[in-house]
Amino acid sequence: MIKIYGTTGCPSCKQAVSLCKSKELEYLYIDMMEDPKTMDALVSFIGNFRTVPQILVNEVHVGGFEGLVKHLNKGE
Repeated sequence: MIKIYGTTGCPSCKQAVSLCKSKELEYLYIDMMEDPKTMDALVSFIGNFRTVPQILVNEVHVGGFEGLVKHLNKGE
């Protein structure tokens, strides 16, 4: 399961969602602007971050959009 933590209007977040859809991958998009506690929980899990999206694959942090692309390319 891929979890994409992002914010409204973020182009890289939209790219990550589009990539998952195009590859028919199971994903969950979480808009951190909807619930500030989500951001606090993510910081506790992965540490501080400055950009979005922040992406977890099977609860392992892979980074942002480029990290997701690299992770998926390893599996191909």
